[in-house]
Amino acid sequence: GLAFKQLMRLTRPESQADIAVMGKALTRLNERIKTKHWAFHLHDRNLQFDRPLIMRIWNVTPDSFSDGGKYFNVEKACVRAREMIADGADIIDIGGESTRPGSLPVPAEEEWRRISEVIEYLVKETKTVISVDTYKSETARRALDSGAHIINDISAMTFDPHMAEVIAHFKAPVILMHIRVPRGICKKVPITSI
Repeated sequence: GLAFKQLMRLTRPESQADIAVMGKALTRLNERIKTKHWAFHLHDRNLQFDRPLIMRIWNVTPDSFSDGGKYFNVEKACVRAREMIADGADIIDIGGESTRPGSLPVPAEEEWRRISEVIEYLVKETKTVISVDTYKSETARRALDSGAHIINDISAMTFDPHMAEVIAHFKAPVILMHIRVPRGICKKVPITSI
């Protein structure tokens, strides 16, 4: 798709000079990575970037495009979490709203109802780092207050005007994603009012 086309454009520079510049930049970046130990110091856990990390996606939705809602039931979801951790997941990214093409948004209260027990389970029963996939500031606030560590916002904090404030309050790491605007979402209306 679009990401592949952008990657291909980067790998097809206009001239040999472009190749040389890109090669030098990549060499410098590689040296910095080798000599610097990158880490997030989270409120109760540390995330070291001394090797590639694995983030597993866990959709607690009835209409997920990646797992068809197989783990919508909390008991099944918790069993799945143990499997993910045993398989080597460093981060588990929990989502309570599908963003598949054609999906409709759900209110923040419903999103929270879907993910709250899962977050509670992970906080109490595991040492894994918890990421929450949401673009709603209210869901993010409740998740971080319950022990989640990272917010993964598909809108790069553009759908909800209060998201940046919540992230700043908790001093939480945030993953800024890009998405085409799904049906039913208007950037000018806080999603918590839908």
